[in-house]
Parts: sequence; C-alpha cells; structure tokens
Amino acid sequence: MKRPNNFLLSPDWLTQGYADTELKQYLMLAFEQKAKQSFCSNHLYPVYHEIKYHLKESKKLIDLFQTKSNSFPQQIKGIGPDEQSWNFENTVPLDSSTAWLFEIIDFALPILSQLEKEGSMLEQKIQQDVSIQPAGIIPVYRKEGYMFIHRKEESFWWIYGYRTFIWSGDIETKSPEICFTYVDQVKLDPNSSITEIKLKLIHDNPFLPVPAVYQVESGDTWPLEESILPIISKKLTPILDGQGLIK
Repeated sequence: MKRPNNFLLSPDWLTQGYADTELKQYLMLAFEQKAKQSFCSNHLYPVYHEIKYHLKESKKLIDLFQTKSNSFPQQIKGIGPDEQSWNFENTVPLDSSTAWLFEIIDFALPILSQLEKEGSMLEQKIQQDVSIQPAGIIPVYRKEGYMFIHRKEESFWWIYGYRTFIWSGDIETKSPEICFTYVDQVKLDPNSSITEIKLKLIHDNPFLPVPAVYQVESGDTWPLEESILPIISKKLTPILDGQGLIK
C-alpha cells in the first residue's frame, strides 16, 4: 500500500522516539480523535487511507514476529481444550523491547480496526450516493479528459480535468491512479449544454482536442477533494484499467 502524503500520525510512530507507553497511547488517541472529526465532517480522505496504512503495518509486524517465533524451539505446555491436541510455548522469551512494542500494538489495533470500519461505512454511503456516466460519445483515448460534477442543490458544474497514470512506487501492484486538476466552475444554464461547455474547453485547451467527458451527480453536498473525487477515482479506475486503457 502506498503511503499517504500527509500523515496525521507519523508512519514510524511505533518505533520512533522513546519507548514511552503513555506517549504512544496518547498519540494513538489523538489520531483517533482527529480521524473521527474528519469523518464527522464527511472528509473521507486522506485519513481513511492513513487508517488502512497504519492497520496494515501493525498487522505486518505481528505476522513477522509470529513467523520468526515459529522457528524457535518449542516445548509442551499442556493439553489443548479439546483434549486431543497439545499446547506448545516458545522456549525463547520475548525481550523487553519486543514485549513493549506488542503492548502498544494491542492497544492500537482495536482503535484502528474500529476507525477502518467507520471509514468503510462512510465510503459505502458516498459510493451509493455518487453516480458517474459518460457525457456523450467517449473517444478511444480516455487517459485524459474532464469531469463535470454536480452536487445536490448547487446551481453550477464543478469541472475537473483528469489524467490516469501508473504509480510506480508500489512495485508489487503498480496500481493505476487518477489525478484531478481543478479547471472551472460553470453556472447551470438550460440554454448551455454540456456539449457547448466541452467545445469551450477544447478551444481553451487545444492540447486535448477530443476529450473524454464524464458527468457526475452527487445526491448530497459531499466534500469534493476529500470525498467525491476519491470515489470517482475508485469507480472509474477499474473501468479504464479493465479495458487496458491505463498503461
């Protein structure tokens, strides 16, 4: 998973600084408070991405330790609860720093898991509320184009340019992404169609003579940068990638 650009909580918060239990717990609780404030404001990203990042990294540390722990010699501890198997324990005890690290992870995991659940629920709600469809004929070249976004009770279009690319930092997945750039805000006018607005965009931006244009409708006034655009990216990327249009 790619690291979020701006962290509320340092990516190395578990190992950074002193082994101070109260400080680490305070940092996690402060992060929880900020994340909940973002969700209450319907700001899904970037905090949801960061939650998933911290959750994944914490679980990776546990898995890494368990893998190494299983390679240590073990001895029989007793009979299992089903009375048909044995319980084993490692003969090599945890050192103090590792034990402390897992104490903090045990504290953080339930908080991160709950935040991930809340973020997932908000994401599903926004996904159900935001629809995207082609505006007119979509050209063969779709790596670049425009988004015409209309939110409930607003009397104008938000126009964003989009461009697809492969983020090369994730060597394993090389996940495709969509980058958005604000272009204009155009008042809704019954005498001015999307086609006419598109022709003006072509005139003003001749580098893209035949742009792909998508129309987005939002049933609520979700924040654009923090919620609607990430959801558009999530919905549109599989379509473009599945057709081999992101390379």
